[in-house]
Amino acid sequence: MKTTRVPAVLCGIVLGIAALAEEAMPPAWPMPPGIPMFPPGVRTPDVKQGEMVLPCQVCKVTVEDAARAPGEPAVLAAVRVAFSPDGRLLAVGTAAGEVRLVDVYANRERWKAAAVLDALDTVDFSNDGKSVCVAGSTAELAVVCLDAETGAVRWKTAIEPLTAAAAAHLRARLLPLPGGELLFAAESASSLSGPLVRLAADGSVRWRQPAAPGAGVPLLASAVTPDGGRILLLTGGGAERPDGPFPRNAFCIVDPASGKVTGKVAVEAVALQASPQTAPVRPRIAFAGDGTAGCLLLPDGTLRRFATDKPLELKPVPNAPPRTTGVAVLPGGRLCAVSDDAVTGLGPDDTRLWSLQDGRCFAGPWASAEGRWVTACATDRAEDNKARPSSGMLLLAPDWEGEAAAKIAFLYRLEGHVGPVGAMAADGSAFVVVEMGVAKPKAGEASAAPQIHVHVVR
Repeated sequence: MKTTRVPAVLCGIVLGIAALAEEAMPPAWPMPPGIPMFPPGVRTPDVKQGEMVLPCQVCKVTVEDAARAPGEPAVLAAVRVAFSPDGRLLAVGTAAGEVRLVDVYANRERWKAAAVLDALDTVDFSNDGKSVCVAGSTAELAVVCLDAETGAVRWKTAIEPLTAAAAAHLRARLLPLPGGELLFAAESASSLSGPLVRLAADGSVRWRQPAAPGAGVPLLASAVTPDGGRILLLTGGGAERPDGPFPRNAFCIVDPASGKVTGKVAVEAVALQASPQTAPVRPRIAFAGDGTAGCLLLPDGTLRRFATDKPLELKPVPNAPPRTTGVAVLPGGRLCAVSDDAVTGLGPDDTRLWSLQDGRCFAGPWASAEGRWVTACATDRAEDNKARPSSGMLLLAPDWEGEAAAKIAFLYRLEGHVGPVGAMAADGSAFVVVEMGVAKPKAGEASAAPQIHVHVVR
């Protein structure tokens, strides 16, 4: 039998090509137990970092009813998003009052409920994940609770009617409480005041402060400690506004059982006013995932940190970026602060650990509970106001070694407007970013509808 010898050089080439092909194959995805495989058409992960595979898009949702009318500017706030406590489901609400529930890993819509309210300000899950709750502030302040399994309305509670002027300045907010209960807060962007209401799991009112509509001081920001044991409020009002159930110009502790103030500390009035040269910063109270530390973002863009067990001992953060617009608190008291032009990491002693400042505009941030991941929207605008290729959603790893650029684990590029709407699952398993299309519509047509992009991280 005649045999043919293959030259050694050719064998080496063949083996080399095979080795390269094996390296180029996408890494195996470490699926968590009980989660089904990804649906067909999902692209493979982009990068592998050690034992962890970086983001893979598993879901994209188009929100048709939030598309802009011809000539209207992009309004990303028209879409609200929230992950379920286990990160498996995503609730989406729009300004038109539509609510839908998306199964992230199955890449399918479970249900859609239309015209739940005239308009939505917020959407969230109950603590047990069994309900999707929404609230709005148009003709009235109202809360609607939907069954997370079916989308059926469980109950609707009307808080109080609103005038057109009040609707323009009040924003409804929902804060989950233990046992499926909710705290409703009408946060204010002016001197108008709104109520703070605790709702039972069946929608009945446990207590309301103040008792009469329009009484009291404006609620600038509200939060519930991670254990549900305290309510924290930032109030405004100025010296001319009389105190109601809550003191004016103060950071307060409120008892969740009674709605009564149990502690307060005055906040300097100048910090409660935005600079006339800049857009106002929306105040926020943020907590670390381990519940040990918190941070207060004031309307003037400055930060005050506090320990959760001593929330009235507010300490300035001198090394935070000027005019901070967002903050995430990481375990151990570290901070990730976002300003218009920088994302900055701060240590528990307020030392500046790193700062990403590369000409882009930033919004966010959103962090996982254990502090492993932080996401932020990044927008790089050209002179024609179109997003450049470096625009999108940043995934940052604060614990990675190196300078600020070394913290960037992933950039999901988007062509449209991004931010300031996004979210991250508490366990860090997925993040979501909302993209508003920028295509110029033809006469009589609406522009591109928002796209909701969901990525898993593990």
